[in-house]
Amino acid sequence: MFELLSSLRYRLFSQARPALENMKLRYDDSNENPLMIQFFTWDCLKEDISWWKHFENEIPALAAMGITQVWLPPPNKAAHKTGHGYDAYDLWDLGEFEQKGQVSTRWGTKDELLQACSVAQSHSIGILIDAVLNHKMGADRMEVMPAVPVRDDNRLKAIGKVRDIEGWTAYDFVGRQNKYSHFRWTQEHFTGVDWDQRSKTRQIFRISGGGHKGWSENVDRELGNYDYLLGADVSNSTPRTISFAEPVSRLIIATRPLKKICYNGVNGYYKSVLFVLTHPETYLTDPCAIGLFRQRGRWVFD
Repeated sequence: MFELLSSLRYRLFSQARPALENMKLRYDDSNENPLMIQFFTWDCLKEDISWWKHFENEIPALAAMGITQVWLPPPNKAAHKTGHGYDAYDLWDLGEFEQKGQVSTRWGTKDELLQACSVAQSHSIGILIDAVLNHKMGADRMEVMPAVPVRDDNRLKAIGKVRDIEGWTAYDFVGRQNKYSHFRWTQEHFTGVDWDQRSKTRQIFRISGGGHKGWSENVDRELGNYDYLLGADVSNSTPRTISFAEPVSRLIIATRPLKKICYNGVNGYYKSVLFVLTHPETYLTDPCAIGLFRQRGRWVFD
């Protein structure tokens, strides 16, 4: 019933105007051409100051160059101390809580991020935040679950029988102590993992049984089905995980001046999730959402 209602909702309300007509591409109302810069690379890291502080120091120069938007890396707590945020652990922790061995993320603390964004705002520069909603990594506990191994190049093809595996799928977020959200992730919220602790096997496993319906439908068909990307793959076709996506986006947006989001790996998103994430009501005012679409090894903005 849920999938039927989601499909009807998508068909009835998805006929929106072209995306660029709805987006605010400049921070202010000037007539100058918009210009965005990606202010990070995979290896960037400052030894003496945080990356957010470094960004704050560079804002006057960026404004003088005519930059109107800055794309920043994922601000959430990662699975590792030097993780870039794409190894997403806790999306509610932007460098505020003692988790994974430190308060700060690779990029700095939440306060440093907000300070830098305020300075950007004073220079009429908008902020685009990278959001990773497709998967999670760095679980707090393992769980036993039935799963079937599948081919790396075609996730629809099983290469073995269903068996019990031990997967890292339980997320407790003890350090956050329920602030912002009481939501706890378990294996029921995921469709697959890439490691079996029991057999010490690195392999993509599709979780089965216990209400699991397999990979999400209505995703890109590369590799048979592009639902799975890495880590513990979030099930985008269940009510609880779909309902989780919107408040996370709202948290980022409500944490002014973060009003714009780049959704990473959208070719693995269930269409109902995309509808929720791109609906104008999610963004309150001045909507701007960009999808990062990876196809055959290439990343494409949309």
